[in-house]
Amino acid sequence: MSNNKKHLFLFTIGPVQSFITQARKTQDLYAGSQILSILAQTGLKSLKNVQPIFPSKIDVESVPNRFLYIVETESPKKDGAFVEKKVRDEFYNISLGILNKYMKGYKFSNWDELCKLAPTDIFIQHFKQQIEQHLEIYWVFEEIKNDDYNTAYSNIQQQLASMKNIRRFQQFNQGAGEKGRKCSLDGERNALFFGEGTNSNYLNSKWNSFAITLESTKVAKNEGLSAVSFLKRMYDSQSFPSTIEIALKADIENISGESLKTLNEYKDIIFNPNKIVSLCLQNFTDINFNAKQPFITSFDTEYYYRENITEENFPNPYQRQMILEKFIPSFTHTLNTRHYALISFDGDSMGQWLSGEYLPQDISLLVFHQNISGYLIDFAKEATVIVNSSGKTIYAGGDDFLGFVNIQYLSSVLVSLQEAFKEKVNKPLNQSLSFSAGIVIAHYKTPLNDVLNQVRRLQGNAKKSFDDKNASGLAFMNRSSIIGETYCKNDDLCLLFDLAKAFKNKEISSTFLFKFVKNCKPIIGQLSDEFAFTAQVSMLKVELKRLIKRAKSPSVDWHNIEMSIYEPLVNTILLRGFNRKNLETSIDNFASFVKMAEKIAGELK
Repeated sequence: MSNNKKHLFLFTIGPVQSFITQARKTQDLYAGSQILSILAQTGLKSLKNVQPIFPSKIDVESVPNRFLYIVETESPKKDGAFVEKKVRDEFYNISLGILNKYMKGYKFSNWDELCKLAPTDIFIQHFKQQIEQHLEIYWVFEEIKNDDYNTAYSNIQQQLASMKNIRRFQQFNQGAGEKGRKCSLDGERNALFFGEGTNSNYLNSKWNSFAITLESTKVAKNEGLSAVSFLKRMYDSQSFPSTIEIALKADIENISGESLKTLNEYKDIIFNPNKIVSLCLQNFTDINFNAKQPFITSFDTEYYYRENITEENFPNPYQRQMILEKFIPSFTHTLNTRHYALISFDGDSMGQWLSGEYLPQDISLLVFHQNISGYLIDFAKEATVIVNSSGKTIYAGGDDFLGFVNIQYLSSVLVSLQEAFKEKVNKPLNQSLSFSAGIVIAHYKTPLNDVLNQVRRLQGNAKKSFDDKNASGLAFMNRSSIIGETYCKNDDLCLLFDLAKAFKNKEISSTFLFKFVKNCKPIIGQLSDEFAFTAQVSMLKVELKRLIKRAKSPSVDWHNIEMSIYEPLVNTILLRGFNRKNLETSIDNFASFVKMAEKIAGELK
């Protein structure tokens, strides 16, 4: 007779945010997501004869790092430990494979073999410790008594939360810690790997003396990587476009004629070691090759821009002059977009939805969970297709999404995502689940880690900005800082881009905003009298209409501007949520909304 009992099994793999978002290159970001997805798939497939709930199926590219199963077992602890070991072993195998591939002198057949060398090899010791101490895995079993799934689900969520409140950690180097140059990506662990040409002081110090120089173009001079960051940088995932390639996607797709011909010759000749010398001999009579002025023979996407054709990047003056005089002028006027968009979003109030707060009367919580999971997976697939047509998806794990989008297509992508969510999730669910987003439009030279931190902050703030959520936070970043930030409902994003197009097409001048804020700021404030407040709002509306009328082009019909720009601006941006306490804050956000449209207009073609 079987002693198997039915249990809920909840398993999570972390850290998620730090592992994925600690990145200097888009390839780091994507590799982190891919590795976590592989580990999650390994865990999902470890147990047989289970009933999946979250995710209800795993035929998606990005598998969530958290999964929930119904498992019949007589030894839940044994099964949980088995799944954890499978996941950790997979992580060790990935680490070992990459180490063996890129390190001369180390060829380990398995992780145990590496561990045996650790006590006598200080580099291997540190590599081993950083890898083994990275993953944060938590799992819980909860028996389903009397087929009461609802109670078991509630209990297992509380258990997991309690476990995560007790942080388990191990000390590095037997309590001595890590002292030395830290990793350029995570800033936490000691750098074990450096790029060629790195300052010798980093390698000869008493702290990093065991570090190794990598003979790879994937690691830059003076860039240091910990063991975990080394995995992401060297992981052989599919090639992922750089931020420059995302920014220039529409420009490159639209280039044609002589400009396209010159662009192709540029990459074929200037960076071809067999052709560049011949070209220089043809064009320079007083040529004098110097060994200290080598030719650059590897093309980088940053070389599309004139500002990167410098003596530092191109030490050979003949190659540099050839680029600046014969090639760059032919396409620099076409390939000139320098900003891209990063989008992050997740479902609103998912805890309340999954707790059964919005559970229909004619369905069980278990079936409700499986349905939501399936619908979100279908949406994730559709979202990936939508974004990949105009950019590139990092991960789409159902209600959690991160991806890059070319700014020329941003408006249509956002509209398509909202429509897909309604079609794939809300329509079959017959309810109104929503999502909130963070959107950053960033310069290609803005540190990627800063962009990632800002997009998460905006997403969190968007959820707090409106009681019913379903909102977006947007920011515009230059090379080092935010120069504009605003929050709006998702339905108002179309208005943002309509206003941007009106600015771009010179239908309206954005000067009305400066005058509006200047005229209205002195008269607003907290008021206790309802009549005075109503009068203030009326004055704001009248003044805004007057200024927009003056700012519009004489050739543009006022009725069209009134209906498509003025009325929506007043009702959905300026007056939404107005009350006596937040009047000034609302005007600030209104001003930021218009300013954001002006910045976007400057990037549109």
